[in-house]
Amino acid sequence: MSSKNLLTIDELSQVSGLSKRTIRYYVNSGLLDRPTGETKNARYDASHLEQIRNV
Repeated sequence: MSSKNLLTIDELSQVSGLSKRTIRYYVNSGLLDRPTGETKNARYDASHLEQIRNV
């Protein structure tokens, strides 16, 4: 996946309709795969959005 298709947590929040706090909770609970990178460099891709839709 190219870097153009990667999302920050802010962008994932907007696209998914979930708060950043909920996304972080899902990651920490194992419901959502960990993003690529850490902290401000963390990026989410289409698979993360698909996982959110299936939760």
